[in-house]
Amino acid sequence: MLKLENVSKKFGNCWAVRDISFDVQPGMVFGIIGPNGAGKTTTIRMMLGLLKPTSGRILMNDIDVANETQAGNARAHIGFLSENPGLYENLSAYKNLFYFAQLYGIEKKEIDERITAIMELLGIGERMHHRVKTFSKGMKQKIAIARAIIHEPEYLLLDEPTASLDPSSAKTVREFILNLRNSKRGIVLATHNLHEAQELCDNILVLNTVNLCMGKPGELVSKLFSQCTAVSVGHVSRDAIEKIKAGFGDKFISYTQDKLMFAVQNPEHENPKIIQFLVENNIAVRYVEKENRTLEDVYIKLVRQNEAK
Repeated sequence: MLKLENVSKKFGNCWAVRDISFDVQPGMVFGIIGPNGAGKTTTIRMMLGLLKPTSGRILMNDIDVANETQAGNARAHIGFLSENPGLYENLSAYKNLFYFAQLYGIEKKEIDERITAIMELLGIGERMHHRVKTFSKGMKQKIAIARAIIHEPEYLLLDEPTASLDPSSAKTVREFILNLRNSKRGIVLATHNLHEAQELCDNILVLNTVNLCMGKPGELVSKLFSQCTAVSVGHVSRDAIEKIKAGFGDKFISYTQDKLMFAVQNPEHENPKIIQFLVENNIAVRYVEKENRTLEDVYIKLVRQNEAK
């Protein structure tokens, strides 16, 4: 298990990360989302042992990642993929992977088999012996993924893995992440892509130096938002809006783009009353639908609340 216990990191007088704790089990995708400067990359670097925490501990299978005498053993269990591939451009994809496989101490007789299998899985086996400098950004990122898992790590740390990729390449990367999860690897995904986080992650940490909230995507939504009914209407006068506010109080959320939003606890009971009220006040109702909140709504609400403090 990969475990963070009350981890903080301070640069000078500035806290980059403060008192965060979580654990990542095999077969789990754990997401870290937050604005620029929130501490996502700092957290990844501490997990890799590249930065020492100011306080707290990071354990990889009970090995302290920050302990210099044990760090090598911990890193052997970790693969890493950053936004920038960092490959040797004048070498072929095969030679890049062969070089890093040797650094990991993989026996030569196994290297060719592993490289071929991974490249075929990523759909780029036919380009194996081409120079990396001839590849697109998406192709380079696929080679970087292959490098990150060539030593078959138990855990994979991904820092913005689909940034700058075209939709097709990004989809391939997401599918590969799910395949890795199914093979019981633990994955940490730091990303700005909220749709991607909602699609891939089992648990999510919303980070802005401190832990703003953590849980399963669906749990985060239900924790922060009640159910919501959207009523599509014709023109609504200011007087009518005032009547709605007076009639529903805090349950009336907003009126934007010909849509009235209401917070509801029991839609079957409350929605007919909403419609009756609107009709009685000469507001033309077109249709009614459930408004689904998303991880983006959670993110925006938490970050704005934190910045307002």
